[in-house]
Amino acid sequence: MAKVRNFLPFVVSSRRNLLALVFIVALFEVAMLYWILPGRAPRTFTAVQPDSSAYICYGLQIARQTPESLYESSSEIFSRFGYPEVSCLSPTLSTNLLWLIYPRVLLSGFIALFSFLPISGSILIPSILFFFLLVWFWFDAIVPRGTSLNFRHWLVAIAPLAAFTMIIWPASVLTDGPMTVLSVCGALAIVRLGRKPRSWPVIFIIGFLMLLTRPSWPVVGCLWSVALFGQIGMYFGYSSRILASNFARALVALVGGYSGAILLAKGVEIVTVPPGLKETQAYVPEGMIFSLGTLANIVSSAISSTFVDLTESIRRGDLVSPILLFVAFASIVLVLRMRAFGMASYCVVLLGFGLYSVGLVSSFYGDVNTHLRFLVPGMLASIAAFCVVNQRRVASLPEP
Repeated sequence: MAKVRNFLPFVVSSRRNLLALVFIVALFEVAMLYWILPGRAPRTFTAVQPDSSAYICYGLQIARQTPESLYESSSEIFSRFGYPEVSCLSPTLSTNLLWLIYPRVLLSGFIALFSFLPISGSILIPSILFFFLLVWFWFDAIVPRGTSLNFRHWLVAIAPLAAFTMIIWPASVLTDGPMTVLSVCGALAIVRLGRKPRSWPVIFIIGFLMLLTRPSWPVVGCLWSVALFGQIGMYFGYSSRILASNFARALVALVGGYSGAILLAKGVEIVTVPPGLKETQAYVPEGMIFSLGTLANIVSSAISSTFVDLTESIRRGDLVSPILLFVAFASIVLVLRMRAFGMASYCVVLLGFGLYSVGLVSSFYGDVNTHLRFLVPGMLASIAAFCVVNQRRVASLPEP
């Protein structure tokens, strides 16, 4: 025990040491999900989930590989993770994929790019890189340069990696990785850029990349919130007149930003989805349900499904995931108390639309066990938002 007590202060006293520790843990998790667990654990506990094959096949389709090279690129991966080797060899691949997959070109585009590398398993590299990007941006939000470290920084920096129920999703070959990275980047950009002139292009790019990751209605809401509240910036004190003027600006930005986001989403759909494919496939709920009865069902389904996820997480011995969800909601309350209304609203939108996605999946597909996957971006972004807002507030306080 004495050696442990002597070791921990050494770790937490140096930002470089703590960063190395966090990346070592992340590297261990990548090794488990991509190399050790496949064939030894259920497929949902590995890096290639049942949905992952769609993004892999679409990426190889973007790369315009021949059937022979397509088989060579994917067969080993699919067989290793317990799927048929010929998963991507259907001559009607374009009609077998859901139309909603086609606008999600960010992850599949990177898969296409890396598929040309003469390395076995190269199509898995993009998801690994997104996971390490998430680890880096998360660490930068929790422990910025020049911070005087303590054990709390060590605990918060390592916590998401210990929440194995939810960390599987952004670490896997799914859009959850890019979406979580962009959500945390949005929180960092809103605080650190504020109302600077360069904030608009950066925030627009983040929002647009969200649309290329998940072009559904919840993501349109995320893009709107990034654009809207990034421009308003961070404030810690208001006069009533400033509040009134910013409220008016918010209403204008709400209409303009939200309409623009919908048009962008539709534009991406027109460009990427093969003509006529959407009309030939079964209805997929992608937008707000305006029927009050249906909306009420979605809300109740979201609550019940999340409760199932939390119960399942605890049953598996993962207490960190439920704690992080509680901390995320508490972080929003604390950000509101610091009068950072724009940032608080951004986090509410992320978590709110995450819950909406959970409700949609539960209501329309009967899946009540989503392992908190749709809440992960909002959870991590909310905690990161509190950390960066608190750092900015502390830095602005006068010296004693």
